[in-house]
Amino acid sequence: MPTFYDRFVECSERWPQNIAVEIQGPDGIEGHSYGELRRMAESIAAWLIAQGVQPGARVAILADNHPRWVAAYLGIPLCRRHLGFAQKDSRGLP
Repeated sequence: MPTFYDRFVECSERWPQNIAVEIQGPDGIEGHSYGELRRMAESIAAWLIAQGVQPGARVAILADNHPRWVAAYLGIPLCRRHLGFAQKDSRGLP
């Protein structure tokens, strides 16, 4: 069964220029495309790996309500894939 991240990757490949998330900022609406969001998630995953995140480690996200939070949320399962362990939800289920 495809995960949320799998579906996101499909969207980023099919519609890389389409807007994935938007937020109202002080200077107007800030939008990020699926392609941008995927690149941000890949950057976060690479950073987590560089910081020494190991299989089984817990990663918390503390961030403002912003598209960067979404990128972090997507970057964590990507980090797990690069490290070769399965994504689990908060209850420990696959």
